[in-house]
Amino acid sequence: MRHLHAFVDIADSGSVTASAQRLHTSQPALSRAVAELEGRLNCRLFDRTPNGLHLTAEGRRLQTYVLAAFEQLEAGLSDVECDYGTQSVRVAILPTVSRTLFPRAVVRFKEEFPNVSIELETRGDATLPDTLRRGDLDFAIGRLGTSEKMDGLSFNHLYSEPLLFVAHHTHPLSTGKAVGLSDIAGYLMLVPLEGVVLRDELDHFLIANDQPRIANKIETISFEFIRAFLPTTQAIAFCPAGAVSQELARNEFIDLELGDPQLMGAVGITTNARRKLGQPAKRLIQLIEEEAAKPAS
Repeated sequence: MRHLHAFVDIADSGSVTASAQRLHTSQPALSRAVAELEGRLNCRLFDRTPNGLHLTAEGRRLQTYVLAAFEQLEAGLSDVECDYGTQSVRVAILPTVSRTLFPRAVVRFKEEFPNVSIELETRGDATLPDTLRRGDLDFAIGRLGTSEKMDGLSFNHLYSEPLLFVAHHTHPLSTGKAVGLSDIAGYLMLVPLEGVVLRDELDHFLIANDQPRIANKIETISFEFIRAFLPTTQAIAFCPAGAVSQELARNEFIDLELGDPQLMGAVGITTNARRKLGQPAKRLIQLIEEEAAKPAS
């Protein structure tokens, strides 16, 4: 088991040095473990390159089996373990979800499982699929990724939300008159980072409307920054409605109504299709689905 843990971590980090630090062991011990494993299997598992260690074809095949075995072992331990108080549910959620349905689901969950801890990450970056595949998370609430990013993962749709161009209510374009895409060309734009699903949606929208790429921009996935930045500037932000729903309701921000009605973002629960979840994680997912199905208040 020690050899396999070393192999999996090195495959993830691409470096014996980095894995030694993460596993709190020595580099020679990890190198020896890999060498012994390669000797037992009679094949090379890694190619040594100037840019680090990369899995060989045999290494990739072994990684698939080992990760699946680890996931099955963890699921088996969770099933046998009846004391839920020693368990935790590891979740990553979009910042927009953290303001809406997720808190309501957690209140209900803690009434049923008061001793089960929830390890919560608020994020929406491009590393989530790999994190789920490694088993570092039980599930994530986020946007549907591209097909190549969803290999081995399962997506269950919860709801769709509009994607908006928003500004502070004092913005020069807040006149009540119709605004076109050409009208925003001279303003600083807050846009999602490249590689994030929202950015792909924006880029496709601009291409479909024969618009150039945005030059004057700040790239961020921090909705907290957007909410703090817009009142102090004449910037315009492209973001999901849920990120600024409270500000829109208080008329602090305005929707410039530049987007197409079909410009929507699908939000759902992504899980590792090969990993069996424990009862607390499955129950939390069920409660989230119930909250998402309730009519908006």
